Amino acid sequence: MTKLKFLPVAAFGLVTMLTSPSHAIFGFLADAFNSGCTWNAKDPVESAIMMHERLSTPLPKGLNRKVVPFNEADFRTKPWVRAYEYVIVINNQSPYKHFTELPATMPLIANSLKEFGIIDVTKSNSFNSVNDSLTSEQSASNAAHFVSQFSQEAKKVSNFGEIIYERNARGEMVPKKSNLPDVQTVRIYRNGQLIRKAKISTGRGSFQLRGRKAHCEQPVESYHTYTEPGYFNFQELRKDYKSKSYDADMPNAMFYNVGRGLALHAALAVKIPYLGTPHSGGCTRMDPETAETLYESILATENSTIPVIDILGNPVLDAHGQMTYKRSETVIYAEGTSREKRIETHRSYSALLIIQSEPVNDANPEYDRAYTHVYRAQ
Repeated sequence: MTKLKFLPVAAFGLVTMLTSPSHAIFGFLADAFNSGCTWNAKDPVESAIMMHERLSTPLPKGLNRKVVPFNEADFRTKPWVRAYEYVIVINNQSPYKHFTELPATMPLIANSLKEFGIIDVTKSNSFNSVNDSLTSEQSASNAAHFVSQFSQEAKKVSNFGEIIYERNARGEMVPKKSNLPDVQTVRIYRNGQLIRKAKISTGRGSFQLRGRKAHCEQPVESYHTYTEPGYFNFQELRKDYKSKSYDADMPNAMFYNVGRGLALHAALAVKIPYLGTPHSGGCTRMDPETAETLYESILATENSTIPVIDILGNPVLDAHGQMTYKRSETVIYAEGTSREKRIETHRSYSALLIIQSEPVNDANPEYDRAYTHVYRAQ
């Protein structure tokens, strides 16, 4: 009898685990029981949709952007760099080797899945067909036709950006190292002097499929998880911010691309072990102490007059060849599928963000060591 009285409680717990949405405490078990958050590459229809998503999602425009690499000598030779109180330099190279065979232009496909009798399951829970009279066999046949027609294009992008694995001496599959120096680090300068160097995590550099249902903890749309290189100004600072796409906290968020939702922010506790490797959806994560210190430092420079630098790292000059300056700027964004317009005014901060795919060549390793920050979770 003692055991039986706990039966209702156990039954309730089991039902809760199997039916809770993925954002609930036992939601991950719901996904395991086919809640629709995961994809099945063996299913012909889902395989066709996955291929369509990968081939139809354009690469970031700035993926192959060639920026002027930062050197510490810039503080002496470039007045537009010296004019900033803070200069933050990120090396977003990966410590691992990645597949990079994809050409500069993504081979977008013109044919819609609907022409093959397949509906996008990310927007529907019905059986993947435009016409309800279509049988599962017919839908699978259409999917196979679609896959065969675009298989060559798909091969070009099937692995692009993914990490290359190899077997170690013990026969384990491990990421293949790139052996590049100073990767996945941030260097923070104040008035030309290095004040901190720390490990970070930038974009994974792979393809992110969106979730199939509204409750899935994944982005609202598929995209390539790259952190683009360039010279940026900070546009908006948010002390406590929650990502709408991932339903995740982004403490001390320093946005430099509001349109794409890209920011520097503190890593949550579960993400701290991954610092030093590319592990984000495109933002740059850093340890909480570095993020908070940098956030407060940048905030203190609000409404500064700063030089205008283009995204490649060159000063923007006026008609007389003189440097131009700004204090704030008004930007129009198009949001959502309805292309709704909104206007924002970005305040100016005396902080320049430089994201590049190479180390700072003239940095002094001995000097660096004194300012290297290692975060240790309490």
